[in-house]
Amino acid sequence: MDSKHNLNSGWLIAIDPDKKADAISSIKSSTTALRQLKLFLEHEIRMLDHTDSKDYETPSWPYKQADRLGQLRALRKVLSLVP
Repeated sequence: MDSKHNLNSGWLIAIDPDKKADAISSIKSSTTALRQLKLFLEHEIRMLDHTDSKDYETPSWPYKQADRLGQLRALRKVLSLVP
């Protein structure tokens, strides 16, 4: 990754200051794993973004919608961590 791809500080929680440079290097060099994680998260988001018209017919639809929105918010937050 080039220098314009900054690493989100969330990756460095509880990392000792003397190990921070090694952690950053390790995370940035894990391109295959990060690419796969990004693809997985994007796939999950697309699946949750799809609302079936049958969902509206269910009395529990507002609860399902609230759950779906919470999942989307969490997945997008994790996705924002991927450099």
